[in-house]
Amino acid sequence: MARNRWALWPFALVLLVAAGPAWAINIGICVNLAPNYVDAYAYQTPNTDFFDDSPVHQPAYGMWIEVYTSGNTTPFYSGWLQDDNGTNPGCTAAKNITVTSSTPYDVKVFSQMNVHNNTVDVLKRRYLTSDTFMSHKWTGVTFTTNNSYNTLSDVPDIQMSRIMAVLGFALSRHDGGLNGQLIVAYDVDHIDNPCSGGDGPACNDLDGVIWYQVDSGQTTPDITKYKSVLAHELGHRVMSDAAVNEIPSPEYLAQNVNSCTTGGGGHARNSPEYHSAAVLEGFAHFYSDATFNVVGGAGCADYSYYAIQWDLAPGGSTNTRYAYDCDGPPDPNNTNQTTGGDWLYNNCYYSPFESLAGYANEYDYERFFWDMADKEGATVAQLIDILSDANAGTAWNGPYGGDTNDVVPRLVDSATLNGWDAYPTYVWDNEITDNGVWR
Repeated sequence: MARNRWALWPFALVLLVAAGPAWAINIGICVNLAPNYVDAYAYQTPNTDFFDDSPVHQPAYGMWIEVYTSGNTTPFYSGWLQDDNGTNPGCTAAKNITVTSSTPYDVKVFSQMNVHNNTVDVLKRRYLTSDTFMSHKWTGVTFTTNNSYNTLSDVPDIQMSRIMAVLGFALSRHDGGLNGQLIVAYDVDHIDNPCSGGDGPACNDLDGVIWYQVDSGQTTPDITKYKSVLAHELGHRVMSDAAVNEIPSPEYLAQNVNSCTTGGGGHARNSPEYHSAAVLEGFAHFYSDATFNVVGGAGCADYSYYAIQWDLAPGGSTNTRYAYDCDGPPDPNNTNQTTGGDWLYNNCYYSPFESLAGYANEYDYERFFWDMADKEGATVAQLIDILSDANAGTAWNGPYGGDTNDVVPRLVDSATLNGWDAYPTYVWDNEITDNGVWR
């Protein structure tokens, strides 16, 4: 796979200072990102959404930086900026870059980062051509003060800035126990996108590569403007990479259960699905929730890039919402919804109860994972271990009978195996039953 760091020089900023005597000095460099998201802060209260300003000034966690003498093509300094484990996140590890004062330099950062000892490559691909790292360049930068950190102007609101801000921040908060992993993501045009025949907004392929579609001229908008989608796809990758045993192989044949359906096939937060699909998508929703909300804080809110009609009960509201409550109920303004859990039962119970047997719902699993973290103190890594050791495999793919109805004992037994026996079984039973993921 050819990866060319030199192909993109999208932006130049010139910093000018008065000329003067030149001498050797040692400096450090800090870089911030300035992403702007459609779902930045409008639906969450301040201090619960970590991107609650638009644009934000986010340290460039672990990004790769190179410094050149102006006009040269070979860097004399290169390395990773610090992640959140460092004393100065988004900065070089030390003030050990030796430069000559008043001499102009070029500085570049690339869409590659190292966070918690995991490398993330974000590559641009256009029309099936060679892969390139995205980059941002400052030209003619001069430094004058010895033993100082120098903060360059923010990387502006471009696709690289939006992707790197979310992926770096999410991994810094919840790496799922990953260590030494390579995560690859692509910024792609619809022609190159393997998701849903070229029209899906984002996906993980069978090789674990993340694809983000950015062609605003297609049905799907530039998905890098949606931080919740960026984190959701990373959640899939973290789960699959961190799991030791088999995780569910998803079957997305959502079934027609009266009007509670996506039309058969496909999936949505409010569609009845086999457990294998609902648990994976629910976990990815939860990963986004845990990234942008405070676990153990005031509440939980998230955003869907597609509108959702949450109340599907007879006589329910036809209003659709993008923002929703991930602690329940999803639409606090809808009086027809119940305030408790088990969204699938409370909103899709029109016919005999057996019609829902063997089905689950992404939103119910999302809320289950959130409750296990928020109320019971489970970490993302622990939840992945529990799912991995439950070894769902294909057992959760059938609509009725068999192991499909063994979800509760599998999760409870796995929780005990992972050292959660200090929590009585009824805690797990209650959370599973309350959130409607037991069928």
